[in-house]
Amino acid sequence: SVDCPGTRTGEDCSLSCQRGFEPVLPGTAPGSSECLPDGSFSDHNLSCVPTACGELSAVGGFQSPSIDASLCSGLVFRQSCSVMCAFGYDPVGPVAQPLSCDAAADTMSSGGFIDQDGNLALSPIACTARTCTINLPSRRGIGHTCAGKQTGETCTVHSVPGFEYVHGASKESWTCGPDGALIGKIPTIAAAICPPPLLSEGVVHTCIGKEFGTTCWTYCQMGYQGSPAQYECGIRDDLHENPDHPMIIEEEEGSPGNSTDISDDGAGIDGDDVVDGADMENVTDESEAAPTSTTTIFPYSWWSTASVRLKPLGAQTVCSPIAGFAGTPSSATEANARRLTAGTCDDSEASAGLTETGLSHDCLGKAVDETCLVSCADGYAIVGDAQTYACSAGGSFFGPGIPTCTPNSCTTGAPDGVGVTHDCSGTTTGGTCTASCGTGYTGTETEFTCLATGELTGTNPTCSPAECEALSLSQAYRTTSCEGKTTGQECIVDCADGWSLDGSASLYKCLATGFSGSLPACQAQPCTQGVPSGSDLSVDAACSSLVMLETCEVACADGY
Repeated sequence: SVDCPGTRTGEDCSLSCQRGFEPVLPGTAPGSSECLPDGSFSDHNLSCVPTACGELSAVGGFQSPSIDASLCSGLVFRQSCSVMCAFGYDPVGPVAQPLSCDAAADTMSSGGFIDQDGNLALSPIACTARTCTINLPSRRGIGHTCAGKQTGETCTVHSVPGFEYVHGASKESWTCGPDGALIGKIPTIAAAICPPPLLSEGVVHTCIGKEFGTTCWTYCQMGYQGSPAQYECGIRDDLHENPDHPMIIEEEEGSPGNSTDISDDGAGIDGDDVVDGADMENVTDESEAAPTSTTTIFPYSWWSTASVRLKPLGAQTVCSPIAGFAGTPSSATEANARRLTAGTCDDSEASAGLTETGLSHDCLGKAVDETCLVSCADGYAIVGDAQTYACSAGGSFFGPGIPTCTPNSCTTGAPDGVGVTHDCSGTTTGGTCTASCGTGYTGTETEFTCLATGELTGTNPTCSPAECEALSLSQAYRTTSCEGKTTGQECIVDCADGWSLDGSASLYKCLATGFSGSLPACQAQPCTQGVPSGSDLSVDAACSSLVMLETCEVACADGY
């Protein structure tokens, strides 16, 4: 900036840096120049460079994790940039906020940035966090609070009633990532085991070691008749859960769990109940005491016996002696002789059809005339009822016919993750399926297996997003934001320095097939400084109205 116009020979004029510029050497005093006899000005030592703007990311709302102001870093006077929503956030309104570096004393409260109307840039565009929909915890026995969580938010993944933490595990904290996927560790759990039922005379069962959610059967032993009955290992009806997960049972003192005795042999327990076998705190056997209302709290370590019980799914098995049954041993000697026939029919297992896929039975090892039950294995649904078979003196199993068993579909544990695809829908017990990486991602496919528990098990493939090929646009467009973007990521295309943005910047998305988006409107700016002038020059008239990248002719004037 000068006050030199009108200066006469021998006079000095002062020089300083214009608005938006500063001396190359900070603190340099304003310069001066003398008008020489030949009409020219003397040399001076003042040199000016564009002033740098501050860091926009340190200004007010631009500090929010929802805002990406990285394109505005390191700018100087007259350079422009666009602010966009950070990865994991979507714009509410304009996709970008065009700003310019003004870098003057009266604009430094906004880091030197102004908007298209010349106002201080104090507030960013509005951005909303994305909801995570990928990798929601889906495992048997697992519950969570992750539904609806958005970028940066956390949630809890925990066991549900009927399952317990093992190996020192506990609930886990998960985080919603910017790519729309939840990230965290599944706690190690195990299904609670139901104690076997206490049975009436003549009733036997297949209920040893049954996990929560599985079924078993009771049926009549040799010398008795009656219909089989199915039981399911489920949560006790008198059990409820509080937010901290202790198991709470409302009981009457003297009859915990509707039992009058909880010793290991289960003596005195009603036929509907289970043998608890747990040395439960706050519970004593005081059968003669008047019942009073009490509350017993069972911590996690008691879940295997305290929180679950076998429940009949229909009428219970009632077995009545068969009158005159010839197979009943009449003496200890005869009973011992029968025991020596144990396993007599084992070789007929296949010929009797008992090795069919999906069947379950307890027939092996039975002695002559002893009965066994043929039902469906865990993971299979029975059509009709289980059937009672027996071992004949001829060494073969016989019965009314094996039941029909259909495999169940797996409903939890499906492959999931960013870029993961699979063909596991409808996979049934014992079946396998494949998880792989979709278009736009790379990785090795993996195999999943449908377990009898209804859960798919396997390892999710690690899918790496492919990098989009760089945009190839004219000089009018700035594509810095799009460099290195991978499948699923977004970027901003705006106008390069020397062009002004007419409207808003454009949002581009990196798809499996490449970038997708529409070009913004960019107008070339006129050149207003450095226009050639002087009596010694012949300047084309076009030089006074050039815009970015246009040219004009300049030559020496006549006589020069």
